Amino acid sequence: MTTSTRARQAEPTSNVPSVLDNPAEAARNVFAMQPIVAVAAAGAVGLALGALIFSNRRARGPIESRLEALQRAAEIARSGTVNTVRHLQDRLRREGYGPAEIQGEAKRQFNRLIAAARG
Repeated sequence: MTTSTRARQAEPTSNVPSVLDNPAEAARNVFAMQPIVAVAAAGAVGLALGALIFSNRRARGPIESRLEALQRAAEIARSGTVNTVRHLQDRLRREGYGPAEIQGEAKRQFNRLIAAARG
């Protein structure tokens, strides 16, 4: 095998530029050559980012939303419609509030509110 034969075998057979040579140009070519695949990929990335942002907002909501959930928990506890803190947490979840972590002294206070309301 001669040197020129080896050189020809090593040359790429496609006219498409290598992603490693010029990634920006390769990205632009994807839209021209396979627009459906490119749009689907962009949509998938957007969907994943949206889901990530939504889950972070629900899990780490602002302080105001946590205070609102605690205020609603106090209203429910005073109403006498729940028997335990567990039922209170379930009700908050059903009403659309995030998972309520009621522990320690707060749990004792809610138990007192529930007991006082139930009579």
